Amino acid sequence: MLAGQREGARLERQRLGQLIQSKVREALIGDLQTAEVNKGESLFKGNHSSQWVTGFRNGVNSVDRRLGVAIASGGEEKITAELSRHFDTSEEDHK
Repeated sequence: MLAGQREGARLERQRLGQLIQSKVREALIGDLQTAEVNKGESLFKGNHSSQWVTGFRNGVNSVDRRLGVAIASGGEEKITAELSRHFDTSEEDHK
């Protein structure tokens, strides 16, 4: 489940970051407000366990919630910072 959460969060941040880079803020806000049951599942490929898929959904939803808060605060810097924020310490560079 944790692997699915990490992958879901990573891919959702990547997808949303691409929307921001293309200057489509309205599309990003609209996307975050869309209540899709299987949102994000088009991002992963392959067969995964039901636990992994549940984790993936949780990861996607976590990124969406955090980014929604950043958008509500109204600052571009907060949005950019949120998209660069790691889901957990496993994504950080350990040098």
